[in-house]
Amino acid sequence: MNRYIVLSLIALLVMVAAFPFYARGEASRMTQAQANQRQQTVAAGAHIYTDHCRQCHGDAGEGVGAMPPLNNPALAEVDAKLLFRTIARAAHGSEMAAWHIDEGGVLTDYQITQLVEFIRFADWDLAGQMAQ
Repeated sequence: MNRYIVLSLIALLVMVAAFPFYARGEASRMTQAQANQRQQTVAAGAHIYTDHCRQCHGDAGEGVGAMPPLNNPALAEVDAKLLFRTIARAAHGSEMAAWHIDEGGVLTDYQITQLVEFIRFADWDLAGQMAQ
C-alpha cells in the first residue's frame, strides 16, 4: 500500500476515536457560551437602562411615582416578545413612551432586545449601584 494512504487511514481513525471525547464536552461548552452571551447582553442592557429608563423606573428598577417597578421577579417569566412590544411600541394612552426608532424613539431592535434581557435577568442591586 501507498504510504500516504496508510497515514491518511491512521489520521482518520484517530479523528473518529477522538470525536466522542470532544462531543461529551459539547453540552457544557454550549451552556457556558449561552451564559456568557446572556451576561454580555444584560451588561449592554444595563447601560441602555441607565441612559433611557432609570429616570422613570428608578435606579434599581423600583419604580418612580406612577411608573411601575421593573425589579419584580415575575418579569423574568413574562414573554420576551411582550416586553419587547411594550418597550418598542408602548400602549396607546399610557405614560410609557415608544422607544423603537420606527416609532420616533431612539432604540433599535437589537438595543431593545438587550434591554428586555436586562429587565428579565438583571441583578437590580448592582444596577442601582451602577446608576449612582
